[in-house]
Amino acid sequence: ADIPLAADARPGPDSARVRRNRVRLAVVAAILGLQPDELIRRHQQRQVRTLVALSMLSLGIAAVMIGLAIAAVTQRDRARSEERRAQEQLIESKLQQGGALIGAERWQEGLAAFDRARSLMQELGMPRLPLALKMVEAEQRTLLPYRYIELARVAGIATSYDGSRLAVLAEKAIHVFDVKLDRKIATLQTDESAIDAFAFSDDGSMVATANGARLRLLAVADGESIAPGDATDSDITAVDFAFAVPRVFFSDTAGRVHAWNLETGQLTVIAERASPITDIRVAKNDDRLAVGWRDGTTIVCRLGEGSCTDNVDFDAGNVSSVALSEDGRWLATGDGRFLRMWDAVRGGFLSESPLGTTHVEFIGDVVVASELEGDVTAFDADTGLQMARFPAPPTLAKTQVAFSRERLALFASYDN
Repeated sequence: ADIPLAADARPGPDSARVRRNRVRLAVVAAILGLQPDELIRRHQQRQVRTLVALSMLSLGIAAVMIGLAIAAVTQRDRARSEERRAQEQLIESKLQQGGALIGAERWQEGLAAFDRARSLMQELGMPRLPLALKMVEAEQRTLLPYRYIELARVAGIATSYDGSRLAVLAEKAIHVFDVKLDRKIATLQTDESAIDAFAFSDDGSMVATANGARLRLLAVADGESIAPGDATDSDITAVDFAFAVPRVFFSDTAGRVHAWNLETGQLTVIAERASPITDIRVAKNDDRLAVGWRDGTTIVCRLGEGSCTDNVDFDAGNVSSVALSEDGRWLATGDGRFLRMWDAVRGGFLSESPLGTTHVEFIGDVVVASELEGDVTAFDADTGLQMARFPAPPTLAKTQVAFSRERLALFASYDN
C-alpha cells in the first residue's frame, strides 16, 4: 500500500533522460513490490560493476600494449646494438686492411680503406682519430687524411684565402669543393688538353687557367669565361690573383710580368728581363710581388697602380717556386735542392735547409715546403726552425699543398 502506482515526471532540475529512468524504475518497483530507492540502488550498483569491469579491461589492454611497446623498444635497441657491433667490426677490418696495405706500400688502396673507416666512425660519433689510427700514423711516420678524394690526373690544388673553398685541377676540369660542408659545389670544364698555370682567387669566386699564351678566368658561380684578348705572344708560366684590388698577374717565357686590371681591362707589363720566368707570387696585403727568373735572378718589388718599383734583388739561384708571407716580410724560395728563407724588405739571407723543394707556401708565419719525393716539411718563418715533417706516399709527380683556415686542414695532392 506504501508503494506508489505512479511517478512524477514533470519538468524539474534533472534532465529528461534522468527523469525517464526514475519514472521507469518507480513503475518497475511497483510491479515487483519493491521500494523505488532499493531498485535505484541496485541499478547504480550494476552500473558501478559495469564501469569497474570496463576499467579493468582497459587496464589489461593498456598493460598488454605497454608490454608490446617495451618488447619492441628492446628489440630495436638490440638491433641497433647488433648493427653498431657490425659497423665497429667493419671499421676494425678496414683499419687492419688499411694498415696492411700501407705496410705493403699500396698507399692508394690503403688510404681508401682508412677513408671508409673514418667515414663510418663519423657516422657512429666516434673520435675522429682513435688509437688504432694514431698507432698506424706513428708506425708509418705520416699523417692519414680525414678525407680522400680520388680524381683523374690531379695537376694542381688551391684554396680561397679564408679556406672555405678548395679548387682541384684534374683532367680538363676544375672541381670546386665547399670545405665547411665537405661537398663539391661546381665543376668547371676547360677546353685545354693541358693547363700550364692555375690559380684560385682569394674570395673563391674565380679560377684562372693558362694554356700556352692563352689566359682565361672562370666564374665558379656559373662557369662564365672571360679572357684579356691577346695577353701575350709567349707561353704563360705562372699566374696569381691580387687580394683586394681586382687584378691578375701572370708571367711568360719572354721574361715579362703582366698586370691585368679586371675593372678597366687594361694590360700592363710591370717587370721584364731577358729570361723565362719560373714563378711569381703576390703578398696578401697587395703591397709586394716576388718574381723568379730562370737565369738565377729573383726580386721582390713594391706594387703600384701599373708598375713594380723599389726592387730588392736576391741571389737565390734558379728557383722553381717562390712565396711571400702575407705581410710581405719574408720570402721563401725553392730550387729543387734547397729551401731558403730571406728578409723580403731588406734583402738579407736568413736560413737554408737542404730539401729538394719543388713548391713553397706560406700559412701565416709558417712556410710549408713540398719536396721532390713527396714529403712535406713545415718551418717557422721567423726562426727558420723545422716544426714538423710529414712523410708522404711514394710519388713520381710534384707535390702541392694548400691550407684551410676554415677547417684547420692541410690539403695535399700526390701523384696523378
